[in-house]
Parts: sequence; structure tokens; C-alpha cells
Amino acid sequence: MLYKYLPRRFAAPFVANGEILFRTLSYFRRVEHAARGDEVEGVHVDDPKRDVRLDVVGGPHVIGRYRYLNSVDQTKVYAFCCSDRLSVELFDMFDADACVVIKDPVQFFLRCQTAARRAFPVDRLRLIHRPVAYWKTSHEAPLSVKDPDSLPFLKHEAFAPQCEYRGVFARRGGRELVQRIVQPQFTFREEIESASVHERLFRIGDISAIAELVDRSSAK
Repeated sequence: MLYKYLPRRFAAPFVANGEILFRTLSYFRRVEHAARGDEVEGVHVDDPKRDVRLDVVGGPHVIGRYRYLNSVDQTKVYAFCCSDRLSVELFDMFDADACVVIKDPVQFFLRCQTAARRAFPVDRLRLIHRPVAYWKTSHEAPLSVKDPDSLPFLKHEAFAPQCEYRGVFARRGGRELVQRIVQPQFTFREEIESASVHERLFRIGDISAIAELVDRSSAK
């Protein structure tokens, strides 16, 4: 089972009408909320914490403190985020007074995929859903950082208590791998501020057969 924490005013139509909101990863990079905001959403950062050697094509090698970034286009990758854990702590973390329990995730995301394909018929969308894997900056990643389908499911270990599970689809061009080498003083501020943010509300119909609304008292 999966758990979506949200205000009660959104929880009721979520179950009764299947009103499911997908947002681009660029939204989560920009939003100012401790639990939702993540400037490296859709980005894996490899920071060796030591000098590394870069061999420049046609030139001398360079040695310094560099970071390796692998990412996808956060403006074209959409995500729906929930958790595989029911707890009071997560009610508090997400400022929620209600929670929707998704009892059949496979059927739920199948219906989301059908809605996404209707909304974006030219993009040949494939919706992937799986648990998020958490990485440490100077450790080997738990998923391949060269796989564009894996990058949206990698998050920094600081978010591990959320036990996140998400559904993701990419519009055309969103699954292309972007690789960069940056210096330690590099920041994401400019690209986050300039990136476009998109969201799409799908209505997949009454899902009361596969989901139910619970409140805080149901959590341990």
C-alpha cells in the first residue's frame, strides 16, 4: 500500500474523482518547503571530496576538486510523490490533516498512465513507478546515474525518512542524459530560477475501490 499525505480539501476529490496532480521536477527544485523542496531533484551529484584528474582532449590534464553531475531535463519530467509508510511524523512533515491510502498501486498508476497518454498523445509516454533510492554525496549511487529512467528515482539521503514512492513520466526530450563537470563553487541557483515549472491535473475517475481516505488517528 502507498500513502499520499495532503490537506483534506484535496483528499476527498482525490478519492471521489481521481483528481491526481503531477508536477515537473523543476517545481520541487524551486518550492520553498523543507519536505518538498530539493534543489538536486532529478540530479545526481558525485562529489569525491578529494582532488580528481580530468584529461582534456587535445590538451594537458587538470587536477582539482571537481563534482560530476548527471541529470535529466527537470522541466519535462513529471512526478507524483507518495510514501510507502503511514506515520504521524509524515503527517507533520507534509503539513497534512488527511492521507489517501492507495491499496492497489499497480491499478492506480495504470490509470494515471492512461490519463497521461490522453493528455500528451504525441509524446508516447511511459509511466514508471517504483520506490525512491537514496544516495550519499561521496558514495556509490544505489541506481545507475547514467540511466535517465533511474535519475528521477534518486534523492539525497537527507530525504530518506520520507520512504518515498513515486510515479514518473517524461515528455519528449525529458529522458536525455545531461552530464556536467563543475567546480566546488558551482550553485544551481540560476538554472532553478530560470527553469519553467509545469503541472497537470488528471481526472481518472472514482478510485474508492482501490483507495480510501484516513486521518491522523490511523497512524502510529
